[in-house]
Amino acid sequence: MKRLVKFLVICLCVVGTIGCAKKTPPQEENKTGEEKVEKQDREQIAEIKTGLEYFVEEKVSLPEEAVNVMDVRKSGDTILIASSEGRQKSSLIWKTDDKGESWERVLDLPEMLQYSLVSEALFVEDNSLICGVQVDLLKEGADTANRQKKYYKVNLQGDFIELSSDMSNQEISILQYYDSQIYGTNQRDGIFVFDGETGALKESFDKMSGQINGFCIMNDKIFIEGIDHIEILDALTGEPVDADEKLRGSLDPVLLKGSRTTGKQGFIDKMICDPSTGLLYYINADALYQYDFADAEFKEVLYGKNYRFAEEEMVLMEISSSGDHELSIVTYKNNTEDLKTPVKPEMYWYTYVPEGIES
Repeated sequence: MKRLVKFLVICLCVVGTIGCAKKTPPQEENKTGEEKVEKQDREQIAEIKTGLEYFVEEKVSLPEEAVNVMDVRKSGDTILIASSEGRQKSSLIWKTDDKGESWERVLDLPEMLQYSLVSEALFVEDNSLICGVQVDLLKEGADTANRQKKYYKVNLQGDFIELSSDMSNQEISILQYYDSQIYGTNQRDGIFVFDGETGALKESFDKMSGQINGFCIMNDKIFIEGIDHIEILDALTGEPVDADEKLRGSLDPVLLKGSRTTGKQGFIDKMICDPSTGLLYYINADALYQYDFADAEFKEVLYGKNYRFAEEEMVLMEISSSGDHELSIVTYKNNTEDLKTPVKPEMYWYTYVPEGIES
């Protein structure tokens, strides 16, 4: 009998020991719900950072004089960039046929604009360029408070065609080209449509709410990026389009995660269209996202330890698509110590690999 009692006591002790081992440690029990959510976020981020990379990255060396890269156009190994040289001198178009090994200065501003600064530039059909120019801004003693701005259409042969003052009257700061027309915004008064040859104002669309951070056009729709949402207009009538609620809804978690887990300051997000593939891209300091209308969701396609632009000091300067799943991204490091010194940008070319590559 004594042996039986002794055996039962031993069994109870063993069971008690196992039960204690399975208990949640005191520090885990005391964690608040918010702390547990933060832990889950960190685990999710860690999983993302070790995920697949969807783009092959290739660095492209830029000309020493190219300080402000405003647009990029690529065809095969030939790359054209529209760039100014900051406060020293204003260049316009550079060309390389060997992926940046050597650069040719194709076009400068003409003599009449030698003290002017290119502030906006966009390549259009036949590699001609639409550009906004701050006239005589670099001239000694210039009155910056009353600066004059003009828009030109320029070809690679050096012909400068001055466009209508309608564009400068609207203080256009962001340009897009679609269906032989120039679309622009001053980021506060809506989207304006100008004649692609003359620059004369044709239409103005103002049925949107809040500030416009950027926009792109594809499939007769204008996709407008606000501070925390996307609005969609018909590119021909300017009327709101309600057919893409999935697009709006799928961006919400992207914006939420970006603001919640990244918190980068100074990184300018941007949205671009790739009409040749029917894809929409959205980039912020957290990642580059691709929106496929067939899947109706944003998917991270550039992120993780090789995502060079997730560093806090990096600022997005320009992102453009040359079609066929190819992107160029230009950034610079935020030089907070000496704001007057131009910071040399860095440019990377990305080719999309749908099946993914090991990071």
